[in-house]
Amino acid sequence: IRLLDESAVYSTYQEFKNPMVQLEEAYEMAHSIGDENGEAALLLIMGDVSLKEEKTKKSLEFFKRSLNSYRNIGDKKGQAISKLMIGTAYFLLGETEEGSDYLRKSMDIIKHLKDVNIEKAALALLKSIYGD
Repeated sequence: IRLLDESAVYSTYQEFKNPMVQLEEAYEMAHSIGDENGEAALLLIMGDVSLKEEKTKKSLEFFKRSLNSYRNIGDKKGQAISKLMIGTAYFLLGETEEGSDYLRKSMDIIKHLKDVNIEKAALALLKSIYGD
Protein backbone atom coordinates (compact mmCIF):
# COMPACT_ATOMS: atom_id res chain seq x y z
CA ILE A 1 0.00 0.00 0.00
CA ARG A 2 2.93 2.30 0.66
CA LEU A 3 3.82 1.93 -3.04
CA LEU A 4 0.83 4.02 -4.08
CA ASP A 5 1.56 7.64 -4.88
CA GLU A 6 -1.37 8.75 -2.71
CA SER A 7 -0.25 6.72 0.31
CA ALA A 8 2.17 9.33 1.65
CA VAL A 9 -0.35 9.99 4.40
CA TYR A 10 -0.51 6.28 5.29
CA SER A 11 1.93 6.45 8.20
CA THR A 12 0.04 9.43 9.65
CA TYR A 13 -3.02 7.26 10.30
CA GLN A 14 -0.98 4.59 12.04
CA GLU A 15 -0.19 7.09 14.80
CA PHE A 16 -3.83 7.30 15.91
CA LYS A 17 -5.27 4.96 18.52
CA ASN A 18 -8.37 4.43 16.37
CA PRO A 19 -7.35 5.38 12.82
CA MET A 20 -10.64 4.31 11.22
CA VAL A 21 -12.45 7.40 12.53
CA GLN A 22 -9.94 9.72 10.88
CA LEU A 23 -9.83 7.58 7.72
CA GLU A 24 -13.61 7.66 7.37
CA GLU A 25 -13.60 11.45 7.82
CA ALA A 26 -10.83 11.80 5.23
CA TYR A 27 -12.76 9.54 2.85
CA GLU A 28 -15.92 11.63 3.21
CA MET A 29 -13.90 14.78 2.59
CA ALA A 30 -12.24 13.29 -0.51
CA HIS A 31 -15.65 12.17 -1.77
CA SER A 32 -17.21 15.60 -1.20
CA ILE A 33 -14.54 17.34 -3.28
CA GLY A 34 -14.48 14.68 -6.01
CA ASP A 35 -10.96 13.42 -5.26
CA GLU A 36 -11.33 9.96 -6.80
CA ASN A 37 -7.65 9.05 -6.36
CA GLY A 38 -7.85 10.01 -2.71
CA GLU A 39 -11.04 8.01 -2.22
CA ALA A 40 -9.52 4.89 -3.77
CA ALA A 41 -6.31 5.18 -1.75
CA LEU A 42 -8.23 5.76 1.48
CA LEU A 43 -10.39 2.69 0.84
CA LEU A 44 -7.22 0.65 0.37
CA ILE A 45 -5.75 2.04 3.59
CA MET A 46 -9.01 1.33 5.48
CA GLY A 47 -8.85 -2.23 4.19
CA ASP A 48 -5.28 -2.56 5.41
CA VAL A 49 -6.18 -1.18 8.85
CA SER A 50 -9.13 -3.59 9.04
CA LEU A 51 -6.88 -6.48 8.05
CA LYS A 52 -4.40 -5.59 10.79
CA GLU A 53 -7.31 -5.50 13.25
CA GLU A 54 -8.14 -9.04 12.08
CA LYS A 55 -11.41 -7.89 10.52
CA THR A 56 -10.75 -9.81 7.33
CA LYS A 57 -14.26 -9.74 5.85
CA LYS A 58 -14.49 -5.99 6.42
CA SER A 59 -11.06 -5.51 4.85
CA LEU A 60 -12.22 -7.48 1.81
CA GLU A 61 -15.14 -5.06 1.38
CA PHE A 62 -12.77 -2.08 1.45
CA PHE A 63 -10.33 -3.73 -0.96
CA LYS A 64 -13.13 -4.53 -3.42
CA ARG A 65 -14.42 -0.96 -3.24
CA SER A 66 -10.91 0.35 -3.85
CA LEU A 67 -10.58 -1.97 -6.86
CA ASN A 68 -13.81 -0.58 -8.32
CA SER A 69 -12.61 2.96 -7.72
CA TYR A 70 -9.25 2.31 -9.36
CA ARG A 71 -10.99 0.69 -12.33
CA ASN A 72 -13.22 3.75 -12.72
CA ILE A 73 -10.22 6.08 -12.90
CA GLY A 74 -8.07 3.69 -14.96
CA ASP A 75 -5.27 3.36 -12.39
CA LYS A 76 -3.53 0.05 -13.17
CA LYS A 77 -1.13 0.26 -10.22
CA GLY A 78 -4.03 0.79 -7.82
CA GLN A 79 -5.91 -2.10 -9.42
CA ALA A 80 -2.89 -4.39 -9.03
CA ILE A 81 -2.42 -3.52 -5.36
CA SER A 82 -6.16 -3.87 -4.68
CA LYS A 83 -6.22 -7.32 -6.31
CA LEU A 84 -3.14 -8.34 -4.36
CA MET A 85 -4.82 -7.35 -1.11
CA ILE A 86 -8.12 -9.02 -2.09
CA GLY A 87 -6.20 -12.23 -2.80
CA THR A 88 -4.46 -11.98 0.57
CA ALA A 89 -7.77 -11.48 2.38
CA TYR A 90 -9.32 -14.48 0.63
CA PHE A 91 -6.34 -16.59 1.67
CA LEU A 92 -6.77 -15.51 5.28
CA LEU A 93 -10.44 -16.47 5.05
CA GLY A 94 -9.43 -19.93 3.83
CA GLU A 95 -10.71 -19.34 0.30
CA THR A 96 -7.44 -20.27 -1.38
CA GLU A 97 -8.78 -20.80 -4.91
CA GLU A 98 -10.38 -17.35 -4.99
CA GLY A 99 -7.26 -15.89 -3.37
CA SER A 100 -4.97 -17.49 -5.96
CA ASP A 101 -7.12 -16.14 -8.77
CA TYR A 102 -6.83 -12.54 -7.53
CA LEU A 103 -3.11 -12.92 -6.87
CA ARG A 104 -2.55 -14.17 -10.43
CA LYS A 105 -4.57 -11.30 -11.87
CA SER A 106 -2.57 -8.86 -9.78
CA MET A 107 0.75 -10.27 -10.97
CA ASP A 108 -0.42 -10.08 -14.60
CA ILE A 109 -0.94 -6.34 -14.17
CA ILE A 110 2.28 -5.87 -12.19
CA LYS A 111 4.36 -7.48 -14.96
CA HIS A 112 3.19 -4.80 -17.39
CA LEU A 113 3.81 -1.91 -14.99
CA LYS A 114 7.58 -2.37 -15.17
CA ASP A 115 7.87 -1.10 -11.58
CA VAL A 116 10.62 -3.00 -9.77
CA ASN A 117 9.51 -1.84 -6.31
CA ILE A 118 5.93 -3.03 -6.64
CA GLU A 119 7.11 -6.30 -8.18
CA LYS A 120 9.49 -6.93 -5.25
CA ALA A 121 6.78 -6.11 -2.71
CA ALA A 122 4.27 -8.37 -4.45
CA LEU A 123 6.74 -11.25 -4.64
CA ALA A 124 7.60 -10.84 -0.95
CA LEU A 125 3.89 -10.99 -0.09
CA LEU A 126 3.39 -14.07 -2.27
CA LYS A 127 6.36 -15.72 -0.60
CA SER A 128 4.85 -15.06 2.83
CA ILE A 129 1.53 -16.55 1.69
CA TYR A 130 2.83 -19.58 -0.15
CA GLY A 131 6.02 -20.13 1.82
CA ASP A 132 9.44 -20.87 0.35
